This record gives sequence, C-alpha cells and structure tokens, in this order.
Amino acid sequence: MVKTAQRSVKTGDKAVKEATKGTLKTAAKSIKTADHTAKAAVKTSQTAKTAAKTAQTTQRAEQAARLAARAAAVSAKTAAKAMAAAIKAIIAAAKGLTALIAVGGWTAVVVILVICLAGFLLGSAFGIFYSNESPGGNTPVMTEAVSKLNEEFTAEIQRIQDENPHDTLELSGSDSISANQWREILTVYAVKVTADPEKGMEVATLDDTKVGILRDVFWDMNKIDYWIETIEHEETVTTTDEDGNETTETITTTETILHINITFKSHTDMIAEYGFNPDQVKMLNELMKDEYQQLFMRLVGS
Repeated sequence: MVKTAQRSVKTGDKAVKEATKGTLKTAAKSIKTADHTAKAAVKTSQTAKTAAKTAQTTQRAEQAARLAARAAAVSAKTAAKAMAAAIKAIIAAAKGLTALIAVGGWTAVVVILVICLAGFLLGSAFGIFYSNESPGGNTPVMTEAVSKLNEEFTAEIQRIQDENPHDTLELSGSDSISANQWREILTVYAVKVTADPEKGMEVATLDDTKVGILRDVFWDMNKIDYWIETIEHEETVTTTDEDGNETTETITTTETILHINITFKSHTDMIAEYGFNPDQVKMLNELMKDEYQQLFMRLVGS
C-alpha cells in the first residue's frame, strides 16, 4: 500500500510537472503570439491611414469606372477630340493618385485602369454627371448654367407681359422649369453634343460654345406662344338722379386678355426633331433610367 501510495505521489508529481510545463509553453507561445499581433496591429494602423486616403482619393474614380463600363456597353463610338480632352481632364483631376502609382503593384494597375476607364467615361454622354466639377478660371459649372437659363426663361415671360398691356393674364403651362424637365433637357444636350459625328465634344466641362448649345436645346424644348384677345362686355347700369328718378342704360366695356402658352417637349419628342440615330436613341434611353435620377438632381441643384 505504501509503495502504491509513493508510486501515486510520483505519478501525480510528474503529471503536475508536465501540466505546468505545458501551461508554461502555452503561455510563452501566447505571449509570442500576442507580441506578433501587437506588432501587426501597429502595421495595420499605419496601413489603415494609407488605405483611408486611397479610398477617399479613388472613390469618385471607382464610380466613374462603373459608369464607364455602362457607357461602353451602350455605345463604343466617341469622338477623338472628345476623348483627348477627357483624358486631359481626368489626368488633371488625378494628381492625388501620383503617389499611389509610384508605389507600384496592384494599386498602380487599378489606378491606371480607373484613369483609362474614367477617360472613356468623360468622353461619353455620362460625362454630364461630372459637369459640376470646376476646372478653374471663369468656366461655369452646370448648376450655374441651369440657374442662368432659368432666369432667362422667367425674364422672357415677364418681357412678354411688360410689352403687351393687358387687363387679364391667362397662363397655360408652367412658368418655371421643374427638375424633371431639366433632367430631360440635360439628357438631350449630353447625347447631342457627345454623339455629333462631325463636331463631337465632351460634356464634363462647359465653355461658351457648349453653353450656347445647351441654351439652344433649352429653347427648342421650351416653346412660349402668346397672343392678345379682346373681349367686349355689355353691362346694364342703373343710376338715380337728385329727384329719385332711375335711369337704366347699357354700356360696353373692353377687356384685353394676354394668353401665354408654354409647351414643354420631352426627350422623345426631340428624337425626330434632332434626327437622332439608333445609337443616340439607345444612349438617350439609358440616361433616362431611374438609377441616374439623383445624379441629374445634383446637376440642377435639387
């Protein structure tokens, strides 16, 4: 029994030693793992800062790439001059990516690919969505052009009223252009400018020429007609003299009515008016999809 007890004690002592040894090894291993994790966390923290800057810098470019892919699927025809101008614009806007390209590796490949896709995008009708990005100088952005044309529209209606004295105004149609109407105007403008077979231009920026084209499209799609109508009204008037005698007479009055009729043409109306070809119609219908509505609302300041 004593030998058995001693043997049990030795066995227990050995078990304790082995357990302790295993625990110490596990603890040591855990410490090394924790140390490795801590170092990795520091590196991750430093990488996170770079990643955050990368994500912020390339966010718009990635959106451009997605739209570019859609543009390529809709139409592969882009004017050479428009493409050249678009590539210059995207390179100028991508100065913040220079450091990333210098790093090399997959980051550089992605950035260069995005720039190329964005260049195609800006040269297509989808470039309209970037027309609020100011290139500097005195060049207007789309929101400013929209505001200016809205003022011209209101001023024209007021001019008609001022130059045609009237007693009554009869206005049919809206005396202001809604955001949805502007969406159709900008869609027609984008397709008309970028898909012109001879004078194709990008629509990501504005200049005097393109503002002039936008103005022409605006007035082609918003027609104001007016005319004067004169109506005679007969009235029976009863008067009483000092002696209380009543006299009844019929008098004629003239009312001058100014009629102003405002007619808005939709983007589908402009297909025949501008003679859009099948590719242009396809692009027109693509831009009018609901998924682009919010992008157009930003252009018109809504």
